[in-house]
Amino acid sequence: MNDGSEELLPAKYQLMEFLDVNFRSSDFRITKEELSAYFKSVPKIYSLDALIQFVKEVLLEKSGGLKSDGSGG
Repeated sequence: MNDGSEELLPAKYQLMEFLDVNFRSSDFRITKEELSAYFKSVPKIYSLDALIQFVKEVLLEKSGGLKSDGSGG
């Protein structure tokens, strides 16, 4: 049963970016909560790369792999 925390698009690529006339896509998957957290963080740059980096850092922090100061371990 889908609880609404994940919506899969009927395509391989789940994240897409249109910047000027350039199109990029990624099959990296994120949750609605991660996307909301990214927007709430008010990033300096709103881009596909920035979103993916943000989510990876959040996942590392949750797993204990990244300290709050950004250092590993």
